[in-house]
Parts: sequence; C-alpha cells; structure tokens
Amino acid sequence: MKILLLSRWFFPAKSPRAFRTTELLRELTKRGYEVDFFCPEEAVFDCDFATDKLHVYRIPMSQLLKQKTMPLNARKNQTWQTVCVNIVRRVSYYFLGGGPRDVIYAVRLYRELEKRVSTQTYDLLFAISYPFCLLVASALYSLHNKQIRCKIADCGDPLYYNPGIIKAPYLKYIEKIILQKFDWITIPMREAMIGYRHCDLGERLRIVPQGFKLMNIEDDIYCPNTIPHFCYAGVFYEKIRDPSFFFDFLCKLQEPFYFIVYALDDSFTNRVLLSYRKKLGEKLLIRAPVEREHLIHEMATMDFVINFDNENSNQRPSKLIDYAMSRRPILSFNHQTFREDVFQSFLKGDYSERYHVDLEQYDIRRVVDQFEALFYEKIGEEAQ
Repeated sequence: MKILLLSRWFFPAKSPRAFRTTELLRELTKRGYEVDFFCPEEAVFDCDFATDKLHVYRIPMSQLLKQKTMPLNARKNQTWQTVCVNIVRRVSYYFLGGGPRDVIYAVRLYRELEKRVSTQTYDLLFAISYPFCLLVASALYSLHNKQIRCKIADCGDPLYYNPGIIKAPYLKYIEKIILQKFDWITIPMREAMIGYRHCDLGERLRIVPQGFKLMNIEDDIYCPNTIPHFCYAGVFYEKIRDPSFFFDFLCKLQEPFYFIVYALDDSFTNRVLLSYRKKLGEKLLIRAPVEREHLIHEMATMDFVINFDNENSNQRPSKLIDYAMSRRPILSFNHQTFREDVFQSFLKGDYSERYHVDLEQYDIRRVVDQFEALFYEKIGEEAQ
C-alpha cells in the first residue's frame, strides 16, 4: 500500500495531533508501507523511522510564522504588538476557521502537493485535522489527483460546532462540503458525532480512538508522598476548560498539598496560572512541558492526577490516555461535576471514585488495524 500522510503537527510538538501523527506514522512504517509524509519543517524523526519507504517533505515556514515561546513571567508585560497579534488571530479564526500560521501552512502544503506529487498514484490519502484548513488543502488536491483509491479525514474536533472559538456561520457549510469529499471521516469517540450533525455523512462517519504505543510503568516507581502531590498537564481554554473554580476551591483549603502543573505555552493558561500562583504560593508548582514519555514517568510518582473535563460532553481530552498509562488514580471533573467531598477523599488516599480508562482500545496496533479495515471496506465497495 502506498500512503500519502498529511499533518500540521509532529514530534517534538506537544499536542494531541502531534502525538496522533507521530504514533500513526511510526506504526505504518513498521508495517512496511510506503509513505509520503508532508509535515512541518521542524519535525524530528528517531531511529524507528529509519526506512527507505518513508519519504519526508517538509513545509517551509518563515521565522515570523513560527510559534515563539515566551517565558511565563514575560506574560505580565505584554506589549501592544501582542495585543494586535491576538486580534489578528481571533479574526482569522472567525473568518477562516484557523490561525494565520495554520492557514499559511495549508496554502503552502497545497502548493507542495501540486508541485511534488501531482501525478502520483496513492492507495490511501490520510489527512489529520486540526487545523481544518489542512483538510481543505487535502480535498482540493484530491480533486486534481484522481489516482487516490481511498481518502480518510481524521478529525479530533469539529470545526463549526466547537465551542472553543466563535466562527462565521458560512464555515458550517464549508465544513460540510469539504468533509463530503472524503470516503471516511474518523472521530475518536461516539459522543463527538453530534458535532458533525450538519454534514450529512451517514455511514462514512466512523469511530476510531486515538492510537498510542502503550508504556509499561513499574509498580515500584510510586511511593506515597507525606504531603499529597497531584498534577495536571496541558492547556486551559476560556470557554470549555476554565479551571478557575478549582483554583478558587484550593485557595480555601487549609490542608498542605502540592499541585504541579505542566503548562503548555498559551496566553489564557499562563494568565490563569500567574493569577493563582500569587494566591497559592508554593502550593502551586508550575513546570515547563516535558517529553511525553518523561511526563508519564513523572505522573507515575504523583499520588493522583487531575483531569479537567471539557464543559461540552462531545470532546474528551486525549491526555486521559497518558494519565491511565501512569497507573495513578485519575480524578476527572468539570465545573458542573466537581465534588468537594470526592476531592477531600483523594487527599486522604481514598480513590474509590477514580476514573477508569480502557487502555487496550488505544493501542496503536489496534487503531491501525481499524484504519486498514476502512481501506479494504472502501476497496471492496469499488469491486462490487
């Protein structure tokens, strides 16, 4: 099988889409497939990708378009340029469905596809969203290249019915048109189907969980802490994952504890953390993000881990998989479901209300088996 794999994110980026792409490509190359992979120019490949059947095409992005990391303390002194950049980003998200970098990446991806592989024959085109504009570039390319037997759009989140950012109404119809250009649209959980209710996808909408290489954590890594340690890793969102209610609760607690947050670089996340660090003092420990495997080992030393559920029920944080691999109890809640008594029980070592995750369904080998089944189902339909 010859595969065209397209993504905006890859290792060493620390995001669900980067993890999704990295693990998928790793397993595809292990199975001996020939893969043309279009990726960001900063992508890094380890020895697992050392195969003559992998062809990497990097999408060039100028220095001005790359995400610049700003130290947490620098957020206190935002300049008017930062304010202008945020305005441009919001306008871009509203009218185009993605940030300026994402849109420019999609445009350059389309140009590279037309230039490099306009006459190539592919068994499978696999496009990973987010951003949605990458699916637009993929769909437009597939209109010019008719030699593609099966097209899969892997969607972590919907475009229009994603409450994180308000978008222009016409994007609802663009999303429907673009997704109908694909043979299959895969989403990670059944509850997410409602986010695509306007797209009229029928049987083409399938459930395929996010895939990971499962890690084995030894039992002796964890040793109970004298003072309770619990952690969170990731990003906060103003509308669907705002942790202010939980921080307000922590400010009222007299008991000693350490809440460790591995924070991704994000303006809202940093603003929240800076605000509550003043109130909580050394009880709140803010750490820079670390590599995923190292983070799982770090979490394995905690007494328990915190998951902030999204306020909407049709999106589930993928970090739950990493939490489960750490083998530490998971306390999962949002503003509506948070219970003070359950949290107090966790502080005392009573984890009877822990959140359970079935890890086997996220095994990357099983996930790629499901994608292969979709391919052969499509090819079988053509043969009939």
